[in-house]
Amino acid sequence: METVLISLLPYIIGIAVSPIQIIISLLLLLILIRILMPERSKYFLTNLSGWLTQHSRSITIAVAIVFGLYFLRSGISGLLA
Repeated sequence: METVLISLLPYIIGIAVSPIQIIISLLLLLILIRILMPERSKYFLTNLSGWLTQHSRSITIAVAIVFGLYFLRSGISGLLA
C-alpha cells in the first residue's frame, strides 16, 4: 500500500499545484493588463468586477459542486481500494 501511495505522489502533487498555478497566472495576467494599458484596463476590470459580483452565487455553487464531486470520488475509491 505504501509503495502505491509513493508512486502516486507526483500525480497528487500535480493535482494540488495545478489550480494554484492557474490562479497565480490569472492574477499576473490582470496585473500585466493594468500595467500595459492603464486607461483601458479600468473599464475592463470594472466590468469584470461587476460580472463577478453579479454571478458570485453561481460561481460559489459550481466550485462547491466540483470539489464535492472530487471528494466523493476520492472517498468511494478509497473505500473500494
